[in-house]
Amino acid sequence: MGMAITHLLREKGNDVDIQLIQPVGKVGPRMKNVTLRTDMPDITPYDALILGGPIWAFTASPVVLAFIKEIPSLKGKKTICFTTSGFPTSISGAKGGLKKLSAELEELGATALEGEAFFWGLWCNKKKMLQAAERICGRVMG
Repeated sequence: MGMAITHLLREKGNDVDIQLIQPVGKVGPRMKNVTLRTDMPDITPYDALILGGPIWAFTASPVVLAFIKEIPSLKGKKTICFTTSGFPTSISGAKGGLKKLSAELEELGATALEGEAFFWGLWCNKKKMLQAAERICGRVMG
């Protein structure tokens, strides 16, 4: 999903950097103290920040939440999140996960745009994934 968004934004003439967020050690659902081995990037030159990750145990990934907690400020930045899940959105906790991520970003001064919950099921539906990526790109660029 992240790569689909990256490709679409680049096709539309945007400069895009992508960074994989990696934890130290094993991480389980709902863990509170997650240490990241990823260095915090300097986000000051960027107009927007797009964050995404899986839904774990019906809520947002603790890895993505740990990353957000390390960001010093997002004042004046547009942000948008996406979640992925193997269960249908209505029962996966994806919408609640998006709300949690957006609330964390808004606490840092961000303008949190409406995110996307992507249900991939037993296989990835490329057409639906690209449609969700298009919606994210439209909101970020709009």
